[in-house]
Amino acid sequence: MDEEGDEVGRLQNYLKRFGYIRPDEERPYGLKIDVEKAARQPEPMVFDSPTQKALKRFQEFNRLRPTGVLDKATINLMLKPRCGLPDFVVPEGQIVDYVYSGKKWTKLDLTYTFQNYTPDLTQSEVQSAIGSGLFQWSLAAPLNFSEASSGGDLKFSWGSGDHGCGYPFDGPSGVLAHAFYPEDGRVHFDEDELWTNDSPPSGIDLASVAIHELGHALGLAHSNDTNAVMYAYYSGIRRTLTKDDIEGIQYIYGKRKWKCPIAKIASTTTIPVIQTSTQFLREFRDEVVLKSMFKTPFERILDRYYELTPIINKKMDSSAIFRQIVKGVVYPFIIGTKGAVSLTLASMRKSNHSRLRMRP
Repeated sequence: MDEEGDEVGRLQNYLKRFGYIRPDEERPYGLKIDVEKAARQPEPMVFDSPTQKALKRFQEFNRLRPTGVLDKATINLMLKPRCGLPDFVVPEGQIVDYVYSGKKWTKLDLTYTFQNYTPDLTQSEVQSAIGSGLFQWSLAAPLNFSEASSGGDLKFSWGSGDHGCGYPFDGPSGVLAHAFYPEDGRVHFDEDELWTNDSPPSGIDLASVAIHELGHALGLAHSNDTNAVMYAYYSGIRRTLTKDDIEGIQYIYGKRKWKCPIAKIASTTTIPVIQTSTQFLREFRDEVVLKSMFKTPFERILDRYYELTPIINKKMDSSAIFRQIVKGVVYPFIIGTKGAVSLTLASMRKSNHSRLRMRP
């Protein structure tokens, strides 16, 4: 590329926007840019040393050859749609690739609201896509989500261009969405994108973008693991948390304490079907057996299942495998357990009655 001119200016603006050059704003999205990694302000529209340093950092973070040259691979990556948040923020904790933003919620029970919807999908499709992301993060960490009619901790909305938060969207492609870190909770999607839920996607897959932005809203920054949900660039469907994502969220909030030993083992697996579907079912099975031993009424045994019914139903809508597991395993299990619990309680009542009759 030329040593100076408009093309260099566009490159500098891109690198500044995503944290590789120190920004004009002190705390974009409420976070401090890592000035140790970000290059100092360059001379506008001149490919000088700070610009080259920023470009090399960009290449290093995204696992490209750090040549400091705007080569084809670098250009191709920059042309991909991505999240609008910067890549370099001040990390206060780091393991392997994921980065903790230093922000977290002070509570584990969070509510969420939809301030508006995209016309590209039905409201139930939007709720299902976002519910799927909430469900996955809740499996990885002891976080619980419930929908509120208004004033939720997490607030989902769609807008175009300058939509009022100070970080305008840029039309189709480019930046797809952005989120604000805890305890702000705003998650914004660019309405100029075509949001879809089909596979392969005919537009931008909402579930894949939503699970990424939820990671930000819960306290995670961008990962340089190109397979992770928290990698900045969009490359099609990516709806399942990876080991990197799970380690990140657990660093912030700890691990969910599974009562069932099998579920505890399953929670560490990276097999998507087990990871996203069977942990809750196994824990539920264990709770039924244990609680029935203590004469807990079956209605109370099912409290946990009923509490999670909205999320389960949304997951069933979006995942044929999960739907098959629920219909083929859980429903018959519930019916069968009703009988088993009744027999258990009847046996206990009979035993108690016999002991009473034997008293002198």
